[in-house]
This record gives sequence, structure tokens and C-alpha cells, in this order.
Amino acid sequence: MRLIPENYARTTGRLGVFLAATLSVTAAEPNLEGRWWWNLFETPAELRFAGGQLVGGNDFGVFVGAHEYFPAGTGIRYQNLTDGEEDERGVVTVSDTLVVRRQFDLGGEGFSFLNQAGDVMVSGSVSDSQFAGLEILLRQPTAPFTAADLIGQWEYRYLEVPGAVSAPSLTPGTPLNGGRNFSVEADRFTFAPNGLVTVTATGESLGGLTVIQGLPMFVGGGRQEPFFINRGLDVLLSIKADQTDQDVPQPIYNISLLLRRPDTVTVADVVGRWHVAELYTPRRLQVGAGPIVQGGSDFGAESFSVTFFPDGRLVDADGEVDTWSLTADGLVQIGDATSGAKFAVNRSKTIAATVTSGEDNTLTLAVKYSDSTGEAVTPTLGLVQNGGQWQLVWSGGILESAPTPTGPWNSVPGATSPRALVGDGAGAFFRVTSR
Repeated sequence: MRLIPENYARTTGRLGVFLAATLSVTAAEPNLEGRWWWNLFETPAELRFAGGQLVGGNDFGVFVGAHEYFPAGTGIRYQNLTDGEEDERGVVTVSDTLVVRRQFDLGGEGFSFLNQAGDVMVSGSVSDSQFAGLEILLRQPTAPFTAADLIGQWEYRYLEVPGAVSAPSLTPGTPLNGGRNFSVEADRFTFAPNGLVTVTATGESLGGLTVIQGLPMFVGGGRQEPFFINRGLDVLLSIKADQTDQDVPQPIYNISLLLRRPDTVTVADVVGRWHVAELYTPRRLQVGAGPIVQGGSDFGAESFSVTFFPDGRLVDADGEVDTWSLTADGLVQIGDATSGAKFAVNRSKTIAATVTSGEDNTLTLAVKYSDSTGEAVTPTLGLVQNGGQWQLVWSGGILESAPTPTGPWNSVPGATSPRALVGDGAGAFFRVTSR
């Protein structure tokens, strides 16, 4: 859009000056071609008893595949990474707003949002009131890389749920099998030049890191754990089922997420609009006195947008206000230090993540899609006389000049306000533009 105030000044004579203040917001169509890793973590939206049976207790799952995006309107091809089966999954539908928010309809229940770096999409939703899901897509790198390219510190965030839940007894208060296998974890890892991965705080070794067939691999304890990685090489993701010890009757589904830490994080890096996707589960489950399992309704997922303002306000789409700040360690603190959450930010500063454990366990993932806060900033431009000399004064944008009112317009190199005008016999036209 372009905003031109009604009031502007013009002088005539040897020096003609046209003054206009403009606000421009432009949207560049993103290029989505290429290969994307697709990951879905899903839980039941509710557990209940019906006919003496626990309904929904097996509705936990993880799904991994690959999307291949083509220009708009030509569809999405999906390939199952396990059996190689391919099919078409509809078309990409893009919805824009003033601040260039991108919503991609991938044929699921909700929209996926793309980060500014163009290599991560996220979505959180409940489908048909039955399944709560967190969907994450990572754009694959185009160039080969090695473990040496990943050296540095990474923030680790982890969410775990049982593969299935069963009822050993209908006696009220009896814990369900697997009903305590819900947990979250947060740590910081160091990827060292010698290939070792360690817990930063304790120095505990987690094995080594290598790259096999284009995927980062954690190698240790007699096994290899593959991770998907984004094009910016600053997000690592593993969504899978683990068979744990003999005390656990079912596999454990988990999300392991690592964000590569930036050197610094500033207020300007965070300010703007973010889309948030959350998946939350109860901390434990037990048989209730009624038809609903206690905690069995505490599964859910949601998506919403928030705006970070430079004055420390955090405002959601409904106008609800919270506070935010930066910690000395470069984390984004939401709310106060006691009841709030600390978000880690990746190197491109377009992804943030946290895990929390209270009444429920929650993994929250956010993508930054705009630097704008949405608040109107109207550039100003004026002409004043100072000591017999005409000067341009402006604020809120970049000074541009043109030989005619219709252009072509170019920024004035090194221009600062005020700026003296010197007549040279030709007309001069000026405007201030915020882009």
C-alpha cells in the first residue's frame, strides 16, 4: 500500500520542490520449490471410557515424510520416507496480510506459517475434535555440509508422550499404564570440533556427530539417531518412536528439537510479528470416577499470532497484553522470571522455542514472519527557511529524489535531516518513503 498525506508543500521558481511522504509495504512472492522434510506429532484430543474400554488410548503417533513444492497452482507431491509411496496432496494456497504474513494450506486442518528465512513452516491444530497435532516442515539444504559446519552451541528442547495408554483397572485413582510417561526437557549442547556432543552445563558426553547421506547423525551407545536439518543449518529436528526399557510396555514418541544459538540477540531482532504453534499434554493420567480419564481432556494444540513491541509489550490478536524482555543469556523472557517462559532463538532469529511443565507439558514453537509491528508510522517531510537558506526536514523514512513527480525515484545517498537545498536551474522533487 502507499499512503500520501493530503497536506504537502510545493515551491515554484528556479527551484521546484514537490514534497510527499509515503508509506509502502511490498510483498515478494516466496519461492517454495525444492524438497521439504515433513514431520507431524499427534496425540488424541481426549481420552474416555466407553463400554469398559479406554477410547483414544492408542491414538498417539508420529509421521515423517517429504513434500516437494512446485510453483503455485501445480500441486504438492508427498513421498512417504518409509515405503517410498508417493501421491499428490493438493495445491499451495497463499494468504497475505498487510505485513506479508504467509499462510500455506497444505491440505490439512490448518494453515502453516513460513518464517522470514524461508526454510521452516509450523502449524498447530486440533482436527475434527479428535487429534491434536503439531506440524513442522524443514526446507532441505541445497549444498553438501559436514559436521564441522555445525560446530557451536545449540539449545535442546524435548517433548515425550507414551506410544499408547491402557487401563489396568477401573478403580478410581489408579494410574494408567503409560500414564506417567509424559515429560519435557531443556538443555544446551555443545558441538565440538572433535565431533563430540556434550551437555554444556555438565560436560556429559552424548556421543559424536557426523553426517550420513545428507543427514546429521548422533552416534553413541551403539546406535545412530538421524536428525532433519533446515537450509540455514540452524534447526535440527527428530520426531520418532523409541523403544525404551522393559518397564515401559509401549514405545515412547518424542520430539527432539535443537536451535543453533546466535552470537547475540537484540531487541530489534525480536520486534515484529510471530506465529505461534503449541502442543500440550497432561503431565499424568489416572482413572477418574466418571467416564472421562482424569487429565484425559488436557490434550490440545493451537496456532495464533503475537506482536513483540520495542517497549516490552507482547500483544496477541485478541489484544491481550503480556510483557517480554531479553535475559543476559540471550533468551526471550515472556512474563516474569517466576511464572513466565524463556524462548531460545536460532541463528537466523526467525525461530523460537520453549518447553514448559506445569499442569501440563507444552512444546511451543514460533516463526517470525514480519519485522513490522503493524503500528502505523507516517513519514513526515517539510520545507523550512533557516538563516535565509531553504532546508528539507523529514522523519520516519528515507529521502528520495526524482526529476519529475512520476519518477524515477532514487534514494539520496547519505541524506540526513535537515538538508540544505541548492538551486541549479532544474526542478527537484523529493519524497520520504518507509518500506
